[in-house]
Amino acid sequence: NYMGAVDSGSGRIGASFREFPAESRDLVEQLAEKLKRIGLGGLVRIGLAGQPLLDIPVNEGRVGAIVIGGLNPVSILEETGVRAYSRALAGLIDFSRLFRYEEMETRIKEFL
Repeated sequence: NYMGAVDSGSGRIGASFREFPAESRDLVEQLAEKLKRIGLGGLVRIGLAGQPLLDIPVNEGRVGAIVIGGLNPVSILEETGVRAYSRALAGLIDFSRLFRYEEMETRIKEFL
């Protein structure tokens, strides 16, 4: 019931669990705050290094985080009667087609 969560603050939404290096915790908190200020807050909770988060075990040297995501916007469409089709954005790709993130801007310019 995503609309319930939106309307009253009480309902169920999709979220996922992520882990990241413990050394990055401060940076992740700073980025989460910046995203929240511009309306893209999706980080619900950040744990402590090597400590379970909401009873989910966390590997040593890592920090757990709960992140809102997935098909939540599509859920609103479905709940309001708009049929939607979705599929996973996953598949196989030849390794030679991958490139470093730092090359992204150049690659996009070449594409356009």
